[in-house]
Amino acid sequence: MKLDDLRRELKEGVIRPVYLIAGKDAFAINYTCDLIKKSVLGEDGKRTEFSEKSFRCEQGMELNRVLEAAKMTPFFAKKQFILLKGIEVLTAEQHRALAEYMERPSSRTCVVMTSEDPGQHQQLLAIARKEGILVELPAPKEKDIPRWLM
Repeated sequence: MKLDDLRRELKEGVIRPVYLIAGKDAFAINYTCDLIKKSVLGEDGKRTEFSEKSFRCEQGMELNRVLEAAKMTPFFAKKQFILLKGIEVLTAEQHRALAEYMERPSSRTCVVMTSEDPGQHQQLLAIARKEGILVELPAPKEKDIPRWLM
């Protein structure tokens, strides 16, 4: 899925339970995550600590904390937003756990995973492509930069 496809879906009110955002441009990744987050939680800023969680992947992290949070029923919100940044550093076993979640996600949670090197986890890419939840962000060309700022 391209960014324009994602924008169109979100504008139509389609929010998928999982997204895998792949690209090397940190600005584009952050922009896309914010776009999804605003669609999930609303633009009014009425968020609680229960409706939004953010995790940065690092070696040795306990992925179970993330998956347990994703399976919880959100408090004081219709949906919760969970951001999992940098999944390229996770182990193959952790990728399998994420793949299992991707196949049976919670409908009350939107999990957004980011990766600067998606080639490291082929199983996740295959599921993301099959489900239409892979958002590929090529590095912007100079002529495209004004469009990012709109």
